[in-house]
Amino acid sequence: MKVAVTGANGFVGKALCRYLATAGYDVHALTTSTSTFVSSNITYHLINSPPSVTDLQSVLSGVSVVVHLAGLAHNQSVLSKYRFFSLFYSANICYAKSLAVACVAANIRRIVFVSSHGVNSIISSTDLDFPNNYTISKLLSESIFQISSFCSSLEYVILRPPLVYSSACPGNLSRLARLFSFVPLNVFGAFNARRSFISLDNLLEVLRISISSPSVANNIYEVADPSPVSVAMLANAFYANSSTPKLSKFLSRLAFALIRPVILLFPFGRKLLCDSIVESTRFVVDSGWRPRSEHSPPISLSGLFSADD
Repeated sequence: MKVAVTGANGFVGKALCRYLATAGYDVHALTTSTSTFVSSNITYHLINSPPSVTDLQSVLSGVSVVVHLAGLAHNQSVLSKYRFFSLFYSANICYAKSLAVACVAANIRRIVFVSSHGVNSIISSTDLDFPNNYTISKLLSESIFQISSFCSSLEYVILRPPLVYSSACPGNLSRLARLFSFVPLNVFGAFNARRSFISLDNLLEVLRISISSPSVANNIYEVADPSPVSVAMLANAFYANSSTPKLSKFLSRLAFALIRPVILLFPFGRKLLCDSIVESTRFVVDSGWRPRSEHSPPISLSGLFSADD
């Protein structure tokens, strides 16, 4: 099967192209920069960002499924994430519009779009995450693919994963590691709010199923590892490999009480204080996916905080 992957030079994109090529798929990698990874099953296409419909149509000939990973996420400043919607409109929404039109014109069977669990901050009154330009652009992109499906034979599968992790991963987990590194004491022992994550390996398997399984067509799914973790667990893992002194439970709770008002001033900090649990039950039932659950604790913490973080 011929599969096109946008954002092929990104964190997930590189891994997915290798994963699919190893599994025997004919992979067409769409990227805005050259790649050093070479495989007989991967054909690279350099495109503009965002690409035009014509650019996309020229590389989608004969493709059955498109996995859409490209977009602006972690390479923006905090101010742009919350203030400058035009950046996300161009990189995320315009790309989605062009891709949807090109997919319909090229008779693509299915598009698999990796959205974000953060869109629930917009559509759910119970979600405690906070909407921003990134999550708004993801939700609008979801709507574009859904509307395109309603008006054509194009199928869609929309995935809303939480933070994706592996060793040396970018984004919020690296930010959390840097936060730990700036604090000389482990004051995070009382940060017991639980959050779901998804390992890169689990996400790659979810994407493979989303590409091939008829039973998941035209659905939106939340997917995550089986068990959530707390910031306290992550902090303990980070500080376990350092000479940082450990605080008693009393001192941890005291430190938590002192710094909590400051943390609440920042959106990223507020996330550390709220439960955010993702249930994958629907995807498991519909697809038969069995997420890897050998992690104990749930996140495989060995090597998680690499020297590159």
